[in-house]
Amino acid sequence: MAINQHLHEKISALCVSDICDHLVVKHNLYCRNLFPAIFVHLHAVEKIDSERNPAVRKLRFSLELFREEAEQHLRKEEFILFPYIRRLEMQINEVIEEQNGVEIPMIDGPVSLMKQEHRRHQSILDQLKATVGEIDTSDCSPTLHVLLDEINNLTENYLEHINIEHDILFPKALELERRMKTKKLPPSNHFAS
Repeated sequence: MAINQHLHEKISALCVSDICDHLVVKHNLYCRNLFPAIFVHLHAVEKIDSERNPAVRKLRFSLELFREEAEQHLRKEEFILFPYIRRLEMQINEVIEEQNGVEIPMIDGPVSLMKQEHRRHQSILDQLKATVGEIDTSDCSPTLHVLLDEINNLTENYLEHINIEHDILFPKALELERRMKTKKLPPSNHFAS
């Protein structure tokens, strides 16, 4: 799922710190806030609809797996990757004194790890989508309809999150790192009188 052109242009115009903020507010918090409702509705649906719809029983496994992996992933982004990207942007935008022997950490390793986790999450979401496709909604409870809408919204939101990172944030962050490594920093003047 690619993000629409207008959203892509709007987000591409942002600095990386603002993109990180957008991802946290629009996507990470959305997922965190939706998970409890999904599991409340899932519990109700398991009681009401699982007899008529055996596929309902398979939802829990995929949803729990996705929630666990997504929550860990989002914490890594918020506490490790995004702060590093923000710091990199601040450093490139400031005049920084040269520090001999201090190496700039590489961002391509964490970005590769995030992409690998995204592929795993997409696989889980594909499995979830297949399970949802097995559910007969012709004679089901209104709660099941709500749950399926929530799963669809979660999936769309998460895939948009992935696309923003892959298409916009990660390339910008890698470019910042490249610029940082090639930036000619002024000599230290700590000892100037």
